[in-house]
Amino acid sequence: MNYPVAAHFVEADFPISSLRHIGIKKVTLSPRGGDLEVLLSRREHYWIHRVTTLSPHGLNIEYDMRNVFVGYLEKVVYDILTELMS
Repeated sequence: MNYPVAAHFVEADFPISSLRHIGIKKVTLSPRGGDLEVLLSRREHYWIHRVTTLSPHGLNIEYDMRNVFVGYLEKVVYDILTELMS
């Protein structure tokens, strides 16, 4: 199973009816526009780190940060972070 939440539910033998979710932030583009995918990636990154959901503290096993840094020296920052995380 490739999805941590699904794997957790199967492993713990929880019924699907016990799954609950709640939105924590509504993301909208500014009147000037922008790239919604990049904005969503940045907010996802923020919340993953804010509420400590990366393994071993949470169910996020890995996180791809490429979209977080689009427009901010993307290649340089991504390469540095990849090196630091390996």
